[in-house]
Amino acid sequence: EEIDYDPSAILIYIHTNNNTDDTPKIFEEWVALNKDNYADIVYINDHYPELKGKGVRHTESDWYADGGIRLKILGDIRNKSLQHSVEAGCDFYFCCDVDTFFPPQTIRYLVKQDRPIIGPMMVQNSGNVPNSFFCPVSESGYYESSPLDQMIFSKKIEGVIKVPLLHVCYMVRCNEVSKGLTYATEGIKMEFVTFADSARQSGVPQYVTNEVQGLMDPIL
Repeated sequence: EEIDYDPSAILIYIHTNNNTDDTPKIFEEWVALNKDNYADIVYINDHYPELKGKGVRHTESDWYADGGIRLKILGDIRNKSLQHSVEAGCDFYFCCDVDTFFPPQTIRYLVKQDRPIIGPMMVQNSGNVPNSFFCPVSESGYYESSPLDQMIFSKKIEGVIKVPLLHVCYMVRCNEVSKGLTYATEGIKMEFVTFADSARQSGVPQYVTNEVQGLMDPIL
């Protein structure tokens, strides 16, 4: 609600699933209060029978359990949101995980940059090097330590920097989606790894900027 951008130009897409807490109630109350403030708010509360009895994910290995069903569903959910932004005629698709916070000027800044895919550098309360971008990536597409990511994080290198993978919070120019961007995964790789790989394979460059930064995994 504090975003420095005209809300009448923003379409919000919320897709939640298999909740066992008050998440749907919180979303429904917020949507009811704000539905007239934005161009549109799409709210979907799904229950996937494939996840029945799977319980809450506690470790990274849980993503790959049961044939990677969690990853397959997550990839499908993300793809639906990406495609909806295209079908709705949006210029940009902005993705932000629910446990991250970004400064009010972030969307305006990213739109002005007008890059195919660009995201702010996200920092953690712990002070650890953030995993909102990988630079470089391993042969399998996952994180590989390098002095370069440390230099970006410490701002010894400043500005808008091309990277092979963005994660957590980023903006996609919608006219790039048809080139082959996808989150679809067979459950072998994380959906964001699949998406970044599809961007690289399609020749769609990804950039991180440390001129604006957000907070991930905050302590509330």
